[in-house]
Parts: sequence; C-alpha cells; structure tokens
Amino acid sequence: MSTAIRPEPFADAIFRQLLASLPRADNERPAWHVAEPYLVRHAAQHAASAGLADELLQDAGFLVHADTETVTAALRQATTPDARLAAAVYRASLGIHRDLGADQRRQILAVDAARFQAEDLSYDFARGAGWRPLWATGTQVSDALTVTLTHPSSVRAVATAVVDGRPVAVTGGFDGTVRVWDLATGRTTHTITSHTGEVHAVAAEVVDGRLVAVTVSGDSTVRVWDLTTGRITHYDLIGEVRLVVVAMAVVDGRPVAITNDYYGVVRVLDLTTGRTTRHTLTAHFGGGGAVATAVVDGRPVAITSSGDHGTVRVWDLTTGRASHTITGRSGAVRAVATAVVDGRPVAVTGGFDGTVRVWDLATGDAIYTLTGHSGSVFAVATAVVDGRPVAVTGGFDGTVRVWDLATGDATRTLTGHSGSVGAVATAVVDGRPVAITASGDPTVRVWDLTTGRAIHTIIGHSTRVGAVATAVVDGRPVAITASGDHGTVWVWDLTTGDAAHTLTGHSGGVGAVATAVVDGRPVAITGGFDGTVRVWDLATGDATHTLTHTLTGYDGGVGAVATAVVDGRPVAITGGGDSTVRVWDLATGDATHTLTGHSGGVGAVATAVVDGRPVAITGGGDSTVRVWDLTTGRTTYTHTLTSSVFAVATAVVDGRPVAITNGYDATVRVWDLTTGRTTHTLTGHSGGVGAVATAVVDGRPVAITSGSNGEEQVWDLNSGSCLTVLTLPHPAGCKTITADGTVVLGMGHEVIALTLEPVFRRL
Repeated sequence: MSTAIRPEPFADAIFRQLLASLPRADNERPAWHVAEPYLVRHAAQHAASAGLADELLQDAGFLVHADTETVTAALRQATTPDARLAAAVYRASLGIHRDLGADQRRQILAVDAARFQAEDLSYDFARGAGWRPLWATGTQVSDALTVTLTHPSSVRAVATAVVDGRPVAVTGGFDGTVRVWDLATGRTTHTITSHTGEVHAVAAEVVDGRLVAVTVSGDSTVRVWDLTTGRITHYDLIGEVRLVVVAMAVVDGRPVAITNDYYGVVRVLDLTTGRTTRHTLTAHFGGGGAVATAVVDGRPVAITSSGDHGTVRVWDLTTGRASHTITGRSGAVRAVATAVVDGRPVAVTGGFDGTVRVWDLATGDAIYTLTGHSGSVFAVATAVVDGRPVAVTGGFDGTVRVWDLATGDATRTLTGHSGSVGAVATAVVDGRPVAITASGDPTVRVWDLTTGRAIHTIIGHSTRVGAVATAVVDGRPVAITASGDHGTVWVWDLTTGDAAHTLTGHSGGVGAVATAVVDGRPVAITGGFDGTVRVWDLATGDATHTLTHTLTGYDGGVGAVATAVVDGRPVAITGGGDSTVRVWDLATGDATHTLTGHSGGVGAVATAVVDGRPVAITGGGDSTVRVWDLTTGRTTYTHTLTSSVFAVATAVVDGRPVAITNGYDATVRVWDLTTGRTTHTLTGHSGGVGAVATAVVDGRPVAITSGSNGEEQVWDLNSGSCLTVLTLPHPAGCKTITADGTVVLGMGHEVIALTLEPVFRRL
C-alpha cells in the first residue's frame, strides 16, 4: 500500500543536509551503523516529508540499521518499482527481524531479497556477512503482504473492527489470550488474558454505541469485551459446553451473537443483556462446524454447518425456523461466509473435501464449485475489491486464495504462511481492502487485496521441503529436493537456480533423497511416504529409463536414504517407519539385507568407511544410534542417547571417520566411528537441533547444523569451534553442503542456495 505525500517546504534541503552529515564507509556509502541516534530514528520521517522515501528505501544500510517503527511507516509511501520491491522484502519477515539486532536483520533481509529474486539488493544486504545467498525459489513470499502480527502461540480465530476511527484485528490464540492489533502499525493495543483455555472463535459488533468483541474458548465460556477499554461486559454467557464458533447479527433491532457448539446446538445470545434469547436451534448432528449471518428478503438469517455429512442450514433468526437445508458436499463444512453478488445474497462454504462452494441463499441452489486448494478449507471471508465481490479462503495447504464471486475465477494465491490457515477476516485500511489470515505457524498476516503485481517468479514446492542432495550431471552441479507435494521431486541447476527436471511417480510425499553413480550415470534415490524407493536417471529425468527401479518392501513411509559402495557395487541404505533398515543393490534393484534392531521409526541414515569396511549409521525415534557393517549386515555397536535422533552425517577428521548426530536435546555430538567414543559435543543451539550436513571445504572438514530458532551454525570439525552463524527467517528442515562451500537447504516450502565462500576466504 502506498500513500502519496506532498513534499513540505524546505524538507528536501533539510533531508539532504542530514544525509550529508552521515559518515561514509570505504565504498563511499552512508555508514548507517555509526549514524547519530536521531538519524537512525527520524531519517525516514524526513524523507517522507521531502517526498523522497523511495530513495531512502533503496539504501540497504538504512533498512538494516534504522528504527523499525519509522521504516515500517515509510514503507507505505513506496511508489517506484525498486522501492516497492525493497518494501516487500522488508515486510516479508518483519515480525521476525523487528526485534533483532542489525547483524541478524541483515542476514534475514539478504535471504528475503533472494526469495524475491532481487539479486542486487540481496548482495547489498549480505555485505560484510560470512555468507551470501545465491538464489531461492520464493514460493512463500508475496508483495501483497503488508503486516505480520506475531502471536506467542498458534492462532485459531480473527475478526476485524474499527476502534476510534482506526481499523483493528482481534485475534484469539491457543495460549488463551485475546489480542487487539492496530492494522496500520501492526502493534498490539490490548492483550486480554481472562480465558483459561484456547480461544477458537472471535466476532465483533457495536452494542449500545460501543464496539465489543465476543470470544469463545475451550474453557466452555463465551465472553463479551469492550474493545475500547479491554474490559469484560458480560462474563460466561454459557457454561459447560465446549463452543466452536460465533457470528454477529441484529434481530428486531437488538444485537445478538449466534454460537454453534460441538454438539450441533445453535444458540442466539442477546448482547445487551447477556442472556440466551428464545431460540435454541438443535437440528445439526455432530459439531466442528461454522456460522455466519446475512439478510435475505429483508429478514436476518444465520447460516450454520456441522459434521453431519456436509449439511448447511439457513435459519430465520426472527422465528428460529430453518428456511433451507443445503446438501451436496462430500465432507464436513468447516467455514462459512456471506456476500452479495449481483444483488443476491450468497453463502460461501469451505470444507474437508478441499472445495469452495457458492450458494444462493434465497433458493438454496449451488452457483459455483471452486477448486484449487490441495487440502481442507478451514476459513472463508468475503470483501469487495475494485467494486467486485470476492471470497478469501485459507486451508490446510497454508495458502490463501482470492476468488471473484461473480465469475468463479481465482484471482490470486497469497503465499507466506508456513502452517495451515485456520481463520480469515477482511477490513479496509487506508482506503484499501485487506485480508487478515491466522495460522498455526504462529502468525497473523495482513494482505493488500488490490495488489495484482507479480514482482517475482514463483516456482517450486508447495509444501515443506524435507530432503535435499546434490550431484553433477553433464558437468554441471545440480540439487535434488523433495517434499510432501504430491510426490514431486525437483532437480535444480545449482548455478542458476533454474529447474532442470521435475520427477513424478511417488503416490505420496517424498521424505528422503540421496545420489549415486550407477554404470557411470548419475542417479537420484528417493524414499516416499508411499513406502517405495525409486531410482532416477538425473541426465534424463525419465522414470522409465532402464536404470530406473521402483523398490518396494516397506510397511510405512521411507524417511531416510543414503548410498555407499559394497564389494564394488553401488547400494542404497533406507530407513523407514517400520523400524527396519534395508540395503538395496542399485544396479539390479534387489534387496541384499534387512537390518533389524531399532524399536522406533528410522529417520536418519549416513554411511562411512571404517577400517576399510563400509558401514551405515542410523538414528531414530528410539533414541539410539546404530552402526552396521554393510558387508555382513550385522550391528557393530549401539549408542543410547537422551532424545530422538533427527539427523546423522559423517566426515573424516584427522584421518579418522566420525559421525555427527543431532537431536531434541539441542546438542550436536561427534563420534569416533572406530572407537565409538564422543570426541566433541558442539553446544550453542538454544532449541532442538534438526538437520546436519558435512563436507570438506578448502581441506577443512566442516559441519553445518540447524536450530529450531532459524539459526544455522557452521563448525570446524578439527577444533569443534563455530566458524559462523547464519540467521534465516525460518528454521531449515534439511540441507547439504558441497566441497566449494555451497549450501542448499529447504526452509519451509522453499529451496535456498547460499555460499560460505566469504567466511572461508577470511580463515
């Protein structure tokens, strides 16, 4: 959103003079890191007054070091393409870097610029860092994002209102709090902590001239709050019933709330008195539904749903009678909203079958069935954009989709959430329609619905990337990535970031990938949730090549794959949900060994050579690490740890083979594979440690480990010291590192390539 500001007299001269007072770095750029506090705080305001916000927003040093509050305000004044791009980059992870130091913010902005394919801007942000991004897929960033509101827990409910002339969002979280947010600034105005259970429904209405919110909680209460003061006006309207959803209406001139509980009972509550009216509607069977309100033929109605075979009912709120029963869905209806299309009131529903349906409320007839979500639709809201009614939907796939209700066409897909979207509301901010979405990631995001610009190209995975490996094909380095999106495996040119192949064949998500050379040809080995292991020729991407096998035999998904050479033959070692480890001959597709001993799923596999013999190292949910002789199929020794083992990698340190393991206990252990003893315990991560990768870079064995807080730590395995820390917008779920210091990682749905060359150049 941009807001044009008329330049003030002499503002240009004042701004130029302030900039001239800045010290200069060696490259003659403004040295914002040593700027006077006044400039750090107020430069954006002076630039806005002079009509020069566009110029300032393109200064990477300013965005890194300036006060985030004033920068955020200046973002709305971006007008040129480059300034709008810089604003989109800054907003992408604002909820994360807002309260961080300049060094961490610099790194996050560098990654986010790469996600927007803003190469020059990414390079500027990465100046002075120990690494720099090379490219990223950018499937989870959008220029439509305007504000990110960060909850301390997953968010299930959101509603919008206007308080003292300012648009606000009211959100309810799993932590039991209700928060009121200023949508223009993204700041909290009230935090309400009266509920003792999760808040899973919120609605807002004007009662006796005062704006109130109605909240529904897992503590079996409905409460009414004065949004101006943040105080309760009515307490525990209903007890002893676990309520699900709430909506507002006006019946006979009195404001009411309509609730729909887990038992399919719909109640109408008088918000003036706090009492139940004469209507208790009990025609649903099963809970977990939705409720919305509208006016049909001049009469207020409620539209309710539940788990009873996808049934939606329309109730006359004056009489309490059902006017329509709408059927035809194949699963429960989870979300309902209403709108007016071509003068006729309609209901928009979303359900477990992944479709969005539009119904005529006067007749009960279906108008459209809208498809596009790849999972259940949990949330629906409506708005008017450029004079046209639209629906905004969110669901299990983490995407937010915008639909033109007059035509049934999809107009935009908004990406950014890393968890399912459980609630959607709409509002108007600075004269522009926005959508507010709540997720389990846990964030609330505000999207500009009029922004139709596509300022970066989006390709790649649509769900979390869970595995990555690298290879060389026809002399060019490639990365192979896998995720849960319909069994798709992507092959990327590691130098350019272009997609070389898309490998399809698994019938479910793919959780593991490794590479090898078979008969002189590079292949990828993938393990899927469908219980199969597949071998792909990377030169052709052809799943029907003579070297391609589908290896079956797993009862459960395959969560880990590694490769080795045994008796001169390439093999794959796979770990699965059935607790077994299997060894496969890659030339024939035959299983050579089934290794048993783990008592839980095996989610980590690596290989090494110990005393001239190939071994596999496996880790799993039973908190053990096991070392297997791949020639005999026997266990050589077992380590019992204090937590599940997420990841295993191997390296050679001082001529001795070692294994590096990560787990829930936030420690990284380095094991001597010859003796079975721990040589180093690498500490520094503040939460659970996920993926690990190793390589020899410039003759130095290194490991890179992922923390649950988005920090990547690079370790010198000779000394056990940390060489550098990378701060990412979100935690990486998988990674690999090549001999030239290139790191490829999966962060959420995205693939990111970066180089550690700067840090190794300094050593």
